Amino acid sequence: MLQQKFLVVMMNKLKVKSKQSIKFMWSDKHKEYMRKTETCNYNVAEGSIRSGKTVDNVFCFAHMISKSKDKMHLVTASTQPTAKLIVGDCDGYGLEHIFRGQCRWGKYKGNEVLIIKGKSTNYEQKIILFCGGAKADSYKKFRGITVGMWLATEINLHHPETIREAFKRQLKSDTKKIFWDLNPESPNDYIYTEYLDKWAKEYATGNFVGGYNYQQFNIYDNINVSEQNLIEFVSKYQKESIYYTRDVLGLRVVAEGAIYPILTEQKEKYFVENDDVPKLQYCTIGLDFGKSESQHAICHLGITAQGVIYVLDARCMITKNTTTDDLYHWVEKTVDTYKSNHKNTTFLYADSAEPTLINSLRRYSKVNICKSNKMTIVERIKLIDALIAQKRVYFVRKKTEELYTALCSSRWVFDKAKQKDVRQDDGSYNNDVIDAFEYAISTKLLELHRMKVVVTND
Repeated sequence: MLQQKFLVVMMNKLKVKSKQSIKFMWSDKHKEYMRKTETCNYNVAEGSIRSGKTVDNVFCFAHMISKSKDKMHLVTASTQPTAKLIVGDCDGYGLEHIFRGQCRWGKYKGNEVLIIKGKSTNYEQKIILFCGGAKADSYKKFRGITVGMWLATEINLHHPETIREAFKRQLKSDTKKIFWDLNPESPNDYIYTEYLDKWAKEYATGNFVGGYNYQQFNIYDNINVSEQNLIEFVSKYQKESIYYTRDVLGLRVVAEGAIYPILTEQKEKYFVENDDVPKLQYCTIGLDFGKSESQHAICHLGITAQGVIYVLDARCMITKNTTTDDLYHWVEKTVDTYKSNHKNTTFLYADSAEPTLINSLRRYSKVNICKSNKMTIVERIKLIDALIAQKRVYFVRKKTEELYTALCSSRWVFDKAKQKDVRQDDGSYNNDVIDAFEYAISTKLLELHRMKVVVTND
């Protein structure tokens, strides 16, 4: 009852009426977190994708803008456009919608800002500064400015210098509140070791000044997600993967061990005979150029109209004692073989880091050669993990064993220098053939990931 009364008061102060078509609905867990923001200066919502944590922080941030004596406030994300999209718009629940009719976008000393002035602020002007935070020099955008509150979305993607400078900007403010949200990372990430874990420990011993309000959410805590959307979302994750633990359950987990454990455990489910490959809508080739201590690798795959991938062939060529002409002739011969087997093979996607080799290859090849879509390795892993979870990747027996073995052997390690989980790359298994496989579907990966498939229980 007290929680409900608190939220009604907040909504009345913000003038959020039904005619503005903003319909807020929260579970009890979210209401408890929001209630505590009233008395706590440090508010952190950690949890899964689509768990509703950002909406909580945006709403409470807006409520406190109405009460704060400070004129300037700060909003950050990895980039400035992301900050405007996630916090300004927030799928219709952002600041520009909450203060509809009382705000406008503009500039303040060269920076993107949302200027608010109306009944909700007692006609006092409030300026919300939107900045990126991922780069080492991002802090320069707001250095020298005093800000009151600070809302940071995806705080784990911020550069440490951004965080340090933002705290400095609050020293002279009246309302020193922060609102952070993040998706779970490795427990070894600096955002935990330098901030959240320390705060929790100090708060538990009664030595934390300002009050620490922390809540962990999972996707099931968001009552606004329909059952059908929830089923489709969860279907993209293997329950054995770190991404299920982080993106669905909203829990921190150390990325260690096999990246694709299900491939090792259920090998027979992912292999097919060459004669069992169905009609393919189109075929693509991926090519990775090896260095002195690695191999050149090439991968051929086909994709059905339903978005199912069949890896048709994967092979490698040693780089030692070979020339670039040897490479070109090997690629030419291999591509000719692929085209003779599947005439709808028209594109080859090569490692974009080698433009000179790509240009030279165009003189030899009978397919269109393009630069690969250079997604980060972690992004590629996550999307391939989703395709495997939905049973949309199969391997032709006797032609793809080297690739399959490499995928089964790929492992997570924590890079202390980068403070991030990375794929092991120490020569203990064939990373080159995995890269070729990823390049082969690089331009279609996001499209494949978004495709809706029939979810089964088997």
